[in-house]
Amino acid sequence: MHHYMEPAQHGVQDVLNILTEVHVFHRTRLDLDHARLEKDHARLEKDHVRLDKNHARLDLDRARLSLGGEETKDGHAFSSGGPSGQSRKHPYLYPVHPSGSDE
Repeated sequence: MHHYMEPAQHGVQDVLNILTEVHVFHRTRLDLDHARLEKDHARLEKDHVRLDKNHARLDLDRARLSLGGEETKDGHAFSSGGPSGQSRKHPYLYPVHPSGSDE
């Protein structure tokens, strides 16, 4: 028994197959793009947390310095004295070893 299929029906099936392939391709592409964006977002969140911690640490160091050059967390002391001619409003700050030596 031989079945006859009209050309229009066969053409419609080809179009449906192509549309399905395109849909699968775009769906896969969207999934990959979404995964990449989620990874980028997670990295940016980590960077944001790290920057917040650095900012807080710098604020703490600045507060310590404004209280008279106390020791910082890494053990270095800071002196507010500086080269002659330095403005008292904006003193030159440079690290000084806790023992008092220049090294």
